[in-house]
Amino acid sequence: MLLAVVVVVAVVVVRVVAGVVVVVVLLLLLVSLLLLLLLLLLLLLLWLLLLLLLLLSMSLLWLLLLLLLFLLVSVVIVVVVLVVLLVVVVVVVVVIVVVVVDVVVDIFLSAVDVDLVVLCIAVVGVVGFVVVVVGVVNVAAAAVVVVVAASVVVVVVAV
Repeated sequence: MLLAVVVVVAVVVVRVVAGVVVVVVLLLLLVSLLLLLLLLLLLLLLWLLLLLLLLLSMSLLWLLLLLLLFLLVSVVIVVVVLVVLLVVVVVVVVVIVVVVVDVVVDIFLSAVDVDLVVLCIAVVGVVGFVVVVVGVVNVAAAAVVVVVAASVVVVVVAV
């Protein structure tokens, strides 16, 4: 009897932890997306500042200092985003392993039918799909950031 209680509590804990981990993964992905959007906003502000400096005929030294400042900020943001995405990949793998172990434990306990197994597989598939979609949005935002940064560098070099 005690073993059955321990197993049921363990299964419940595993499911709760898996749910919390999924929420953390999605939050991490959203944070990385927000960081990339912040970087894009900073790039656009730098663009406007460069145009203003060009219109005011400021010295090239100010332009180079602004470019260096921007590069420093963008490197920090990109490194943070890459670390977040690495953590997300690790957490997604852990979630999938936890769900698979949970289903296997349920099958061995004979407390699950085929419908529940299909439901668990569907949930893992939906979570994976959401992670992939948000990851693709992150990559697209990073591509936009690279294009805008390249245009800023071209303008500075042209000046």
